[in-house]
Order: sequence, then C-alpha cells, then structure tokens
Amino acid sequence: ARLASGPGNVGAAFSVAHDDDGRDLLDPDGPLRLVTGETAERRLEVIVGPRVGVGYASEESATRAWRFRVLGSPALSGRR
Repeated sequence: ARLASGPGNVGAAFSVAHDDDGRDLLDPDGPLRLVTGETAERRLEVIVGPRVGVGYASEESATRAWRFRVLGSPALSGRR
C-alpha cells in the first residue's frame, strides 16, 4: 500500500525514470501512457486537497490542490 504513497514512490512503482521526462502520456501507442481506470462496475471517489511537506513553497503554491487520493486507500503519504 505504501509503494504508491508520494511522487517518488509512484515513479518507482511504475518504473518511471528520468529518461521518461517529456514523454507524451496521451499517445495510445507510447510505452508510458495514462488510461482511465473507471468502469461501470468500479467507480472510485477521488479526494483532492492541498500539498503536504512543502513549507518552503509560497503560500499560493503550498495550498494549491495538487494532492489526490482514492477514498479508503491506504496509499497516502503525509498526514491523512
């Protein structure tokens, strides 16, 4: 569950490396792409909130809603 908690761990979980920077994630034939996981049988409730662990950032940047999680998922870094 903790493997996908945080950006570095997500990258490791999906074997995303620095070489993947700049890839077109919408290219259906690309080696790294985003696809929808929503089906009629399984709908996930996504919770959106402010970032954590970015006290060094400006208030505008630190409070921006760039933190997403699936309701009920244990894969979440920082405070819950």
